This record gives sequence, C-alpha cells and structure tokens, in this order.
Amino acid sequence: MSRKNIHPYLSDTLMRRFKKYCTTTGATESSVVEEALQRFFNDQYDTELVLRRLNRFGRSIDRVSRDLDFLGEAFSVFVRLWFAHTPKVPDEAKAAANQSAKSRYQDFVEYVVRSAGSGKLFFDLLPREEISDDAELQKAVTQHTGPNHE
Repeated sequence: MSRKNIHPYLSDTLMRRFKKYCTTTGATESSVVEEALQRFFNDQYDTELVLRRLNRFGRSIDRVSRDLDFLGEAFSVFVRLWFAHTPKVPDEAKAAANQSAKSRYQDFVEYVVRSAGSGKLFFDLLPREEISDDAELQKAVTQHTGPNHE
C-alpha cells in the first residue's frame, strides 16, 4: 500500500495532547492520525447521524413522559370525582351493583375498542409542542464537532 506524507498544523494545546497520547500508548503519530481520519470518514462515526437519532429518541421519550403525566393526572381527577359522587353501596344492593358494574364496564371496553379502531386517539386531540427544530440540532452538531464539520 502506498503512503503519502501530509503536513497538518495543530494548535499548541492539541499538539501537546497528541504527543502525550502517542508517547503513553506507544502508537506512532501516523497511526493515530490515520485511525482518527478513518473514524472521521467512516459512516459508523457520523456524529450528525447519531445526534439526529438521539434527538428523535429524546423527543419520543419526552412525548411518552408527557402522555404518562397526563394520564396520571386524568386518572387522579377521575378517582377524586368517583369517590366524591359514588355513594357507599349497602350490603343488600351489592349483587345488583356488581352486575350493573360488569355491564357498564363491558360497554366501556367496547367503546374504547371502537374509539381506538377509528384511528382518532385521545392524545391526537392534545396539542403537540415542538421539542426541537433544525436550528437547535445544527447548533448541537456544531458545538460537538466544530464549525467546519461537513
């Protein structure tokens, strides 16, 4: 394999770190530079792609968290209202109340199935806030890789 000589310039700080790394690891300067460039050009190390995926996962987690918070609050309100408006059932009426509850619960389940099957879900009615945009993503990429990353 043919090898070519290059003459890059490094800042004093980076040059000291580079030399120290080569000395402590026993690696040659050429091997360190070659490995760094291989990683830079290799798609596995595409920082922008990784950041985009992390951003998407972050938005998904934020949506799930928001939805879970909303469901928790809705459940809390429901339970408080249920306790406030549901009288204690006398022992002699419990059998009829249980039968009525089973029937109403079955109606509820059927309604949920129909509603979910319609394609219009409860959370689709809620406003969706934008968690990040392209400018925010580009800023994160620039901060991580520097302004000359392409």
